[in-house]
Amino acid sequence: MKGILGLLALTTFFCLATTTAKAQVYQLKALDGTSVQIRLFYKPETRKFAICYLKDTLYLHDYWSHEARLLNGNFLEIAYSQRGGSNVGRGSTVLVCVSHNKLSVALHINSFDEYDMRNIYHNPGTLSEYKLYTAKLTTDVRNKLIVRIHDEYNSEENPSLNHKSDKSFTLLFDPAKHIFYSYNERINGHLVSFNYDRNLSIKIKKNFTGYAPAFRLGEKEYLFVGEAWYSRGESKLKNTYYQMD
Repeated sequence: MKGILGLLALTTFFCLATTTAKAQVYQLKALDGTSVQIRLFYKPETRKFAICYLKDTLYLHDYWSHEARLLNGNFLEIAYSQRGGSNVGRGSTVLVCVSHNKLSVALHINSFDEYDMRNIYHNPGTLSEYKLYTAKLTTDVRNKLIVRIHDEYNSEENPSLNHKSDKSFTLLFDPAKHIFYSYNERINGHLVSFNYDRNLSIKIKKNFTGYAPAFRLGEKEYLFVGEAWYSRGESKLKNTYYQMD
């Protein structure tokens, strides 16, 4: 496993260096049937969160807090909140698994987005606005992934944009790449990523032409290129994908 996975940077020594640190430990089954342990560490001095198995470590850089649970015995789901802003809540979910002693990111999506400017005190001249987007994961008996999306928006200033919906999407599992996807899409555009070496955030933009595993959750589209997950939302340029953070 090489390079950067989403905004999850891989190292090969973190587990050994932090064996004495306080960690959360999760027991799960690798895809080859063996029993494995994944450790979760947080380093407050660097605000880095690490997902660790043997010599593989994945870092979450845009991290605030998290909840973790096992999914279908083979996957560890980590839903983490990210720094937002005034009246803004943001969160993403990463799904990891182990195969042949390697840690893989099977899925990385935006799973929570909230903007709350409701006029709960009914102040005169103040218009309410509220947005909520959530994504919940479950699996079925065929090892398919079900993603349930809740999407709502309510605005007194722009009532024509108001909506509320609940939809489900089914993703397939690729046993060779160890990822969930729906289709292979031909891409001719730009991939935008970030290099976090030495605590610096350096933006990198490169051209990409070819096919990539992909799926769509409503207006949001995700694709997997070179061991990294990228996303394109409804407000993004049509030919530009941004690395998941």
